[in-house]
Amino acid sequence: MMPPPGVPSEELLIARFRSHARRLFWSAVVLIGVFGATAYFYGNLPAPFEDWMLLAASGLVVLVLVVIPFLVWLSKSTTITTRRVITHHGIGSRRRREMSHARGYTISVRRGPLQRLWGTGTITLSNGVDSPLRLLNVPNVTLVHEALADQIEVSQILAHRDAQSGAEAGPLSDDAAPMPPGSRRGAPSRMRENGDGRMEAAHGAACGRDRWRTAGSDDDRPGGRARARSAGARGGRGDVGSARRHRGRRLPRPRRRAAFAETST
Repeated sequence: MMPPPGVPSEELLIARFRSHARRLFWSAVVLIGVFGATAYFYGNLPAPFEDWMLLAASGLVVLVLVVIPFLVWLSKSTTITTRRVITHHGIGSRRRREMSHARGYTISVRRGPLQRLWGTGTITLSNGVDSPLRLLNVPNVTLVHEALADQIEVSQILAHRDAQSGAEAGPLSDDAAPMPPGSRRGAPSRMRENGDGRMEAAHGAACGRDRWRTAGSDDDRPGGRARARSAGARGGRGDVGSARRHRGRRLPRPRRRAAFAETST
C-alpha cells in the first residue's frame, strides 16, 4: 500500500541473503579428509613423529582451508529494502555500501555453466556515477532480479509523486497575494510612497467605483451639481447644508425605473 503524498514511506526489509555456499564445497571435502586421516594415523605414527604433531598439523589445515573461508563467506551479506540495496563485507573492519532505488540503476545478470547448475548468478548494479556494485553468486538470481526491478519502479513513482505534490503545495506567489478590500483582480494599480516613507498600493479609479457611491462623488460626476442645486431649490439652504454635512456617506444605489419603460410602451 502506497503512503499518501508528502508522507515518507517506511523502509521495510525485502530480503537478506549471502552468496551461494558452493564455494565451501572444497572446504567440506578437506574437513572430511582431515578428520579421516587424523583418526587413521593417530597412535600409528612412525618413531620420529608423535601424536601431538599430527593434531597440530590437522588443526592448522582445518584453520586455513576450512575456518577462514567459512568466515569470509559469512562476513559478506546483502540486504534489499524498499529504499536501497546494502552490502556488508569484511572480517576485522566492516565495510558498507549502499545504492538507492530512487536514483535508478541498470541491472545486468551473468550466469555461467556452473552457476546455472546451482541456480545462481552474478548481478551487477550500475547508476552511471559510482562504481558498479557486484553481487557474486546470488542464490535464486531470477527472483532477486525481479524484486530489484520492481523496487526501482515503485521508488521512482513515489519520488515523482512527492516532487509534484511539493511543487503544488508551495508558497503563494506575488500575483496570488490577496487584494485589498473593494478592489478587483486585474485592476490597474501603482505604488506610491506615503508620509512615513513606506510603500503602499494606490489602486486605479476602476477599483470599486461601481460598488460604492458617495454624495461627493455624485457632485463630481456630470449632472451631479445640477441635482444638488435642484435639491437645494426644493428644500432650501438647510437641505443643501445637510447634503454638505452628509457628504462622504454611503448612499444606496439608484433603482432602475422599470415603470418608465412600461408607460412608454
